[in-house]
Amino acid sequence: MTQWPSRILHSIVRRYNPDISEAQLRRELRHLRGTLRFVAIFGLTVVIPILVLGWFALSSIQGEEVIAEQEVMRSADAVVGQVYFSAGEQFDRFEDQTAGRLRAGESVLSNLGDLSPHLRVAFRLSAAGDLVAPFKQAEPVTARPPTARYRRLWEEGRARLGKERPDQAAESFRLAAKAGVDPGYIAEARLAEAVAIAQAGDGATSDEMLADLYADHANVRDRYGFRIGDLVLLKRGETALARDPDVGSIALHDLVDELLGGRYWTIGYTSEMSVADRALTAVERHVEAEWVARAHSRLSERTEQLFWAESTLHEVADLVDAAPAAPGVFRYTSRPNSHAVWAVTSWSGEIYAFSFDRSSMRAELDAGVASAASLEPDITAWVAAADSSRPGTLVTRPLQPWLPFDAIITAPTDPEALLTRTRRRRTSRIAVISIIMLTVLVGVAMSARIVSTELENARMKTDFAANVSHELRSPITNIRVQAEALLLDLVFDDEDRHRHHEAIVREAERLSRLVDNVLDFAAIERGAKKYHFRPEDPTELLYRALDATSSGLKGKKVTLDADIPEALPVVWADREAMSQVLTNLLSNAIKYGGDGNWVGVRAHAEEEELVIEVSDKGIGMSAEDAAQVFEHFFRSSDPLVRKQKGTGIGLAIVGYIVEAHRGSISVTSEKSIGTTFTIRLPLTPPDGDHA
Repeated sequence: MTQWPSRILHSIVRRYNPDISEAQLRRELRHLRGTLRFVAIFGLTVVIPILVLGWFALSSIQGEEVIAEQEVMRSADAVVGQVYFSAGEQFDRFEDQTAGRLRAGESVLSNLGDLSPHLRVAFRLSAAGDLVAPFKQAEPVTARPPTARYRRLWEEGRARLGKERPDQAAESFRLAAKAGVDPGYIAEARLAEAVAIAQAGDGATSDEMLADLYADHANVRDRYGFRIGDLVLLKRGETALARDPDVGSIALHDLVDELLGGRYWTIGYTSEMSVADRALTAVERHVEAEWVARAHSRLSERTEQLFWAESTLHEVADLVDAAPAAPGVFRYTSRPNSHAVWAVTSWSGEIYAFSFDRSSMRAELDAGVASAASLEPDITAWVAAADSSRPGTLVTRPLQPWLPFDAIITAPTDPEALLTRTRRRRTSRIAVISIIMLTVLVGVAMSARIVSTELENARMKTDFAANVSHELRSPITNIRVQAEALLLDLVFDDEDRHRHHEAIVREAERLSRLVDNVLDFAAIERGAKKYHFRPEDPTELLYRALDATSSGLKGKKVTLDADIPEALPVVWADREAMSQVLTNLLSNAIKYGGDGNWVGVRAHAEEEELVIEVSDKGIGMSAEDAAQVFEHFFRSSDPLVRKQKGTGIGLAIVGYIVEAHRGSISVTSEKSIGTTFTIRLPLTPPDGDHA
């Protein structure tokens, strides 16, 4: 360090510490430079990386919350995607199988359950949109209402049948047929006449009448929509079944096959269904059970298709424009609030329209949604109208193109619980990071404290070496000066010569005490110091220490005040060690008590202990210094203390010796008031020598 910066800094520091020298300042700066170097390295390699990691950890919490929200969204997408994919697979399978049938020339109007479980009816339409198969549209009703005579004769005939007068009933029906003005009423009356004649027992005539009626009016419908030809065949089969079961069962079997086979039923009428059901019921005990089961299944399917076709026929007109131009390509359409979803395609110049049950599809979708959502406990999913999303909805996916007005909707199962869980996760992470950072900061503080302590110890050791050198030089110099004066005959009288001899002895004793302290401290540090305890008179020990101390007080105005009883109990101690303790305490009190001050020694027995107090009314010390006064190399930073010479090991040796004697030493002090050291030694004998 160059001279002029050192001098400038020294002038600044002296404003706050007038006693510091320039050399001492340089030494302190060298210590400070090492400390700052360590702090810089520690900060760059430990503290700053930890703080950076903590900052990144805290900033990543928000990112993790976003990731958690994205995970919920991904779960919702997974649920929606799974259900949507499953629905798409079903319709792809339907399209493939339907196109396969069309290419193979097979019918797509029957066995609809094989194409899709939700398919209720299939229509074949002309290019103009007219219904071709599997049903016919009812012709407009043009029949006139029956005349009054017809109604009277008809009711009369029915009444006579009820009274078991079939002959009279047949006559009434014959007259009603003549009174009829419409083919339906005429055919209805002729059929009733034939039935009445059969009940009267003339089966042959009845059969002839039924044959003529079938030839004349087979395709005519009565007032209830029944086809006269079907009623004739049913009646002839039932009559034949009663006479000859084999013949009758064949007739009814054929009638059922005709009605459930290629015959196109008429939308708006249930006559074919009713006739087939009655014929099947009549013949089922006379034919194979397997055929009966198949017939019942076909009847149920045709009946369901008929009712479905009747309820959706008004939507067929819209399907012509929806049909795609390319053959085998399917297009889906539906009306709002309709219970049908239509799939339309074209083939060979004709249009095929397939009607699906929307509620059945919705039920299957609901089940699929519930199954998919069960794997994601945080997600609730349902199928609803596409415009019915509620607040907090995560994902809404319309079921296009199959259900254009419906959508799969997902939302958190418990939004509040999800939010609470996110907050709890954030709080726990912040707490962990805070604890880690706090631990690091505590570690840094403790490391800094340890380093500071070690540096202070190193400084005190350096000061100790310097102080010991100075302390040794002072008595040696005095001894040399006094001895040279005697050697050179510079002393002219006996009194002066005696004074020189006393000075040499005093300085030699001082030098001896200093060397003893250093040697004892070294032995203590190595753990090699041992003491031999013997019963000692504490009064003798105290007066011996007072005598040794008072011999060095010449020229100093210090009052020694001793309050030592003559009959103190015997204490077990090492004579030399305890004398060293007392001498050090007295020397310390004299040194810091100042000229003209008072030093007191008190001793008394207290229960099982001997209590010795050494007091002064000197400069005193702060509570902080009092807490460290027995530590090795410690010297207060108080300028008044620094003025006095010392090595910083005297009180440390005192504390060690007292502890080795199984005792304790304490200090009480106040600044500018004084200091008292109190020793407490046990009166009981020890187990043996102590190290």
